[in-house]
Amino acid sequence: MKSNRVLLNLKKYVYNNKLLVIILILAGFLRVLGIYPGYHPYHSDEGMSYAAAINMIKTLSLDPGRYDYPIIIPLIHAIIYILILPFILIFSFIFSPDTLPSFKNILELPERFLVVNQQTIVLFWGRLITAFFGIGIVYLIYRLSINCFNDKKIALGAAFLTAVNYRQVLNSHLALPDIYNAFMLLLSLAFIWNLYKNDSIKNYFLAILFSVLSFFTKFQIFVFIPLTLMTIILSYKSSNIFQYLIQKKIIQIVLICLLVITLLHLYFFIHWEEFRSITSYVYLKYTFGLNRLNYYSVSYLYHVGIGPIIAIFSVLGMVLGLIKSFLPSFILLSASLPFLYLFLYYSGAGFYTRNFITVTPIVLIFAAFFIVKILNFIYKKNNLTKNLILGLIFLLISYSNFYNSYVLSYNYLKPWGFEMARNFAKANIPEGSEILSHPWDAYPRDKNFEVTPFESNNIFTINELMDEGIEYAFINLDWLSIKSNWWINRDPPTFLGFWEKPILLLKNTNSSAISQELASYTIGAFVKDWQAPEMNIVVIKVPKKISVRNKEIIKEFRFDNEEELNRWYLADSDINPSGKLEFAKEEGYVSDGSLKLDNRVGLFQSKRATSELIEIKSNRAYVIEGLIKSQVPIEKKSRDGMFRVDFYDKNPGKITTQTSHIYSSVSSRYFGEGWKKIEFVVIPPDNAKFMTINLEQIGNAEFLFFDDITVSESTEEFDNPRKKPPYIDYQIPDDHWKRRRKVSIKRFKIWLGFIYR
Repeated sequence: MKSNRVLLNLKKYVYNNKLLVIILILAGFLRVLGIYPGYHPYHSDEGMSYAAAINMIKTLSLDPGRYDYPIIIPLIHAIIYILILPFILIFSFIFSPDTLPSFKNILELPERFLVVNQQTIVLFWGRLITAFFGIGIVYLIYRLSINCFNDKKIALGAAFLTAVNYRQVLNSHLALPDIYNAFMLLLSLAFIWNLYKNDSIKNYFLAILFSVLSFFTKFQIFVFIPLTLMTIILSYKSSNIFQYLIQKKIIQIVLICLLVITLLHLYFFIHWEEFRSITSYVYLKYTFGLNRLNYYSVSYLYHVGIGPIIAIFSVLGMVLGLIKSFLPSFILLSASLPFLYLFLYYSGAGFYTRNFITVTPIVLIFAAFFIVKILNFIYKKNNLTKNLILGLIFLLISYSNFYNSYVLSYNYLKPWGFEMARNFAKANIPEGSEILSHPWDAYPRDKNFEVTPFESNNIFTINELMDEGIEYAFINLDWLSIKSNWWINRDPPTFLGFWEKPILLLKNTNSSAISQELASYTIGAFVKDWQAPEMNIVVIKVPKKISVRNKEIIKEFRFDNEEELNRWYLADSDINPSGKLEFAKEEGYVSDGSLKLDNRVGLFQSKRATSELIEIKSNRAYVIEGLIKSQVPIEKKSRDGMFRVDFYDKNPGKITTQTSHIYSSVSSRYFGEGWKKIEFVVIPPDNAKFMTINLEQIGNAEFLFFDDITVSESTEEFDNPRKKPPYIDYQIPDDHWKRRRKVSIKRFKIWLGFIYR
């Protein structure tokens, strides 16, 4: 009878809250869809949940084994794992009884099934638990919104925006602390707001308990601000604030909650030195006391973490909320604004953008608040047309987030890239080959490869791989991209040009040119879309050197006099207008005179002199020869100075950091001492019509001199080797979210015009 009553109440609730149920189903679909295989199993912070829980079960203690995060999250996991174990035991008894331990060794059971191994099934348990907490955030946002603003439309809008938010969906796929932190903060705020309606001792106990639990989820104090403010507001009803605290037993409740939670963290005190050392490291890592606006984090939130239109509506909603619904807005903002101040200004912690997941749902409440209130102002009557328009606005502004979330979940259904790449390399790279790879990457260890270590701060050019006799490369794209992160967190004067990711500028950098040329010789690419971060691996086959027997010189640069410099200019003149080329009168190979580059590379990450435009034929090979000398000897590990050829399919005019080219080829770099001849052969892409020669220095040498450069064209035709098997047509993709942003804004303007008509 009781179960029937529960079922009846559930059906009634679903019937009365159909839209909420649909939103929760959508949230579950996006969060659970890509759990397996999902993100690769090597995230360094995921162990704080499932691995720490395993340690607690194995040792039958409250010792998580690591002390960089509080105990609440691993404790939740440990309890759930213990509840899961009987079902696994039953499953094993039915389907694989040979895996069961003997009665004598029954204590082996936890260790048998909960092995501290990042590729065990427990990892997926942890991620599934996180996904359900992510769904819980959507429901809590609904409850918090409706309790604070007493408007179901605001609550449903906020829940929908949270359900499809890309960063909420992404982090619901990983067993990291941020989703739990957001869940606990929202749960605490819900109980804190309940105090305003009924400040009973029971409600105070729940509000204080969950606030303390929220603090011990990630050691963040923000939840205590609204709790304190609400207590102060309510205490004004009493003639004496201390009498109010005693009457509501607030001090006793706080002490009891703190005592219990502190006892749970007993092992943190036992391992105090380790805990203190980790805390000190985090303090330095997050650069507390920075007191500088983190432009990159603001830009990331605007473009990706929240979305352009939603971000604008959120800020407007905060202002409107303080005007129209002051107290609930004030309580919600008292937790979120200090958080944003700490992460966007006071410290550099905003660089780690997953931190913002904690307050993103609160920010989205204000976006929904603004939309609903403005539409109520425009359409006084509550009718079907108004509700349809409201729904269309929410669908439209969340399109980019939904699209990114769906692409993320879909990509995480695919096998791990590193496993596919390893299997591909095992099948396609011969035994004993010489390969280039980072020591941490998952190339096949059983094929006796001769491995040259890949260095992310010193990327090999394709010509250097030929020189070294390396036959293949097994490269994680993360290593290639490290040198492209320099634009993040620039000082304000230089960052103002980088509100969006400077894609064209990055494509013109030396590291990008080298990386793209390497990628053009890819024989296997195991890369997911940018929305689904993972270990993206490319397998490269290094080509044989091309020999050009018959050729004729089509361009020479001798630098015998200073007038030769008129045929060259600095490629970064648009961002460094004061820079100029220097003629070295006393330095030359055959005769005096050469072009001199210093190591003041600036924003562009290299000093690059670009030649006048050279007209070419796409079916010819071109031989570039020239001489380079360093003022002082350069070790091989610090090599510097190279020639680079950029190809264009049309006349680009004056070339700057924003000029787009279709392909680049880079020579080997200079090392040693004295004048050295550098020679390499380039095959243009099929549609190339022009090229430029670039003299480049990346800052390892103080001064470099370039002299006697010749460009020769083959007399016979050459086919583009990159278009032939085993090579595939692959290029490292640009960042896609810039294009998505423009589509979203354009569509929004169309619908806004429709509403006003």
